[in-house]
Amino acid sequence: MPGMPDLLVKAPVFGRFARASRLKGAHRNPLLDQMISRLQADPTKAENKLVRIARDMGFYKSDAQAEHVKRDWLNDPAGGGFWPAIDTESVMREGLLAVCRKFKETGLPVEFLWVISGDQNTTRWEMTISQLSECLVVMFHTPQFPCFVPTVPSDSMWVVRCENGRVVTRPIQIPVPPDQTQAS
Repeated sequence: MPGMPDLLVKAPVFGRFARASRLKGAHRNPLLDQMISRLQADPTKAENKLVRIARDMGFYKSDAQAEHVKRDWLNDPAGGGFWPAIDTESVMREGLLAVCRKFKETGLPVEFLWVISGDQNTTRWEMTISQLSECLVVMFHTPQFPCFVPTVPSDSMWVVRCENGRVVTRPIQIPVPPDQTQAS
């Protein structure tokens, strides 16, 4: 089943975290200390599960959003997610802990991006965290998964990669904004 090739996404939950990171004094908010503490704590306890932490901190607007992340991103129940053979929760937990610590240290706002690989054979699922002069950039790098979202080529981002022995440059695909999809 085809996936989304070389797609770059800003998921809604990422936007809520990014907006929260821009609030004055957010890096000194006691809730950040609670989040760090819970991310460091025993991940097998219900109160320390990633979705529970995010729910408690107000990053999900609904149970449906939280359930989507739990099921599709974190493979809970086992084998039911986008990447059932990958321990995404452990990677995400450590990555988010690193981001929270760096945010607390620097006070720099955070931007999150999700890069979905165009390589159908990859099992790469990782996070990168970059400290720039004006913000922290967090990127989730994931394999493809079956999804049928309308996309368009970006006019401001490109991927350069080797395909079939040739180096190619092409625009990254980005989702069509919902208001444009409905207008079509």
